[in-house]
Amino acid sequence: MDKIVQEKIQEFKEYLTKLEYLNSALGVLYWDMRVGIPKKGIPYRSEVVGYLSTEAYKLETSDKVKEFLEYFSGVKDLDRITSSMIENVRKNYEKTKKIPENRYREYVVLTSEAEAKWEEAKNNSDFSLFKPYLEKLVEFQ
Repeated sequence: MDKIVQEKIQEFKEYLTKLEYLNSALGVLYWDMRVGIPKKGIPYRSEVVGYLSTEAYKLETSDKVKEFLEYFSGVKDLDRITSSMIENVRKNYEKTKKIPENRYREYVVLTSEAEAKWEEAKNNSDFSLFKPYLEKLVEFQ
């Protein structure tokens, strides 16, 4: 494998690291919403999750990712791990790109709020608390 391809792989991995950092931060926020956040903080935290998820969406569906994928489609001597990594990014890119950015954000915020409301409804044995969120989730589908 020549030096230019190796440099491009390194650039690609650095790009994906930024995305992984966002996803890791989102994981911590989701965990906090499940175990520690006060109920009044859920709408704000859901908006933060929506914002960060949208930033991750932008990285996942960017022209830069498309350029990487196009570049690597012409490279034949990649190792198995790099080939698998590129294929996984390609699948995710193609799947995520089909979702409009604003709908993606709306859905993430809604599911964050709905999950918290479901937990409350379950603990209180009161489905009516969760019902409006469930209806909105079904509308999305």
